[in-house]
Amino acid sequence: MVILPSAVRAKSAVGSPFNTDFRLPQEFRGVIFRLKVTASGGTTPTLDVKFQSYDDAAAEYFDLFDTQSAREAVAFVQATGAVTQDMLIYPGIMQGAVVEGTTNMYRLTGLPVRLRAVCTYGADADETFTFSLAAIPLR
Repeated sequence: MVILPSAVRAKSAVGSPFNTDFRLPQEFRGVIFRLKVTASGGTTPTLDVKFQSYDDAAAEYFDLFDTQSAREAVAFVQATGAVTQDMLIYPGIMQGAVVEGTTNMYRLTGLPVRLRAVCTYGADADETFTFSLAAIPLR
């Protein structure tokens, strides 16, 4: 499932943070997110991508946190150049469970359906990134 197709996104064009809302299929329990950065530009480019869920009662988004850690935000490691990162989110995942190439594993009590990806560029005005973001829902 494509969340953001591969494209050049300049900070001056998309702003920072640059948000995109999406929904996961309701019947799935977990997900693998994949961030693929193929190019970066600017003086000292940095890209942070984190995930939020929606609170219907408050009508606002809030940061997702790993329920088994000391409030670790559900986010990719900061990207500064070409990189591919995978993130596994699955309720009840065991410590030591592995997806090939995955260093980001998060344990949530449940997987929200309504989500937002928050993509934040660094301080430089000339930053650009060519990247895509995908989700692979898991049963």
